[in-house]
Amino acid sequence: MKKATILTAAFLTAAFLAPTRARAVDPPAAPPAAPPAAPSAAPPAAPPAAAAPTTPPSLEDGLKLWNEKKNKCAQCHGADGKGETKMGKSKNVSSMATVEFQKKYTDQQMIDAIMKGFEREEGGKKVKMEPLKNATERDAQALVLVVRSFAPKDAPK
Repeated sequence: MKKATILTAAFLTAAFLAPTRARAVDPPAAPPAAPPAAPSAAPPAAPPAAAAPTTPPSLEDGLKLWNEKKNKCAQCHGADGKGETKMGKSKNVSSMATVEFQKKYTDQQMIDAIMKGFEREEGGKKVKMEPLKNATERDAQALVLVVRSFAPKDAPK
């Protein structure tokens, strides 16, 4: 009977303890892998920038820019665009209040002059204008409205 008890004890030990020992020795099973993330079609959106005005520029917008001292528009060209200021005379600026000036330059040429500046010779004299610092296309368009407002009122269209 002793033999049977020993066999039964050996059997029970082998049957129940062996798996426990194997689990203690075996490393824990890795958790199931998560499915790979689908590649993103677009990079994450940047935070929205300050929205530019969506309305077209107005004469009022242009006049604000024209009269700001830092921009020097009125200081050089005058409030009436005739260029009869001390600075305008020293720089030999043309009067914008003539039919000839209004016909000579397209809106795009004026926008380019405002945005990029220019240097040229007129009537044997050098004429130079610095670009408007930090100007946007909309600012330049607004200033063109101001320049166009200087056209003689009785000028043929």
